[in-house]
Amino acid sequence: MTDDELMSELRRIAERLEPVPEDVIDSGRAALLTRGLDAELAELLLDSAMDSAQVRGAAEHVRLLSFQLDDVSLEVQAEYAGDQVSLHGLVDGDIAEVGLERGGVGAPQRLPIDADGGFTVLLPRGVARFRLRTRGGRVIATSWVLL
Repeated sequence: MTDDELMSELRRIAERLEPVPEDVIDSGRAALLTRGLDAELAELLLDSAMDSAQVRGAAEHVRLLSFQLDDVSLEVQAEYAGDQVSLHGLVDGDIAEVGLERGGVGAPQRLPIDADGGFTVLLPRGVARFRLRTRGGRVIATSWVLL
């Protein structure tokens, strides 16, 4: 019997004889939810859906969002079509990576950034937020928005 097989058998026996209590599993899940608390929060400077002067009709199809923290900014244009939303974004600052988290939908999606700092993604409508990582390792998150 190999070491891996032995460890697998010991895990199986331990699980059967003394299963992990449900409250321990719940605590572990809660701990995982806090893993993003180290990110700095970018300020929402503009949300065209909140602009009462916007022409009715246009707001139902296109939305503009602008976030900033220090020398890092993110501009996003959301275009709605049925149950889908197309996001066209532009980041400015020393950004190495843009990620998109969708509420309750798996791991964050890494978005490819072009040479000008732009990105595009098509996704179903829902709750989302962006996570930006600078080349220096700084993590900046936006607030959650309903897209």
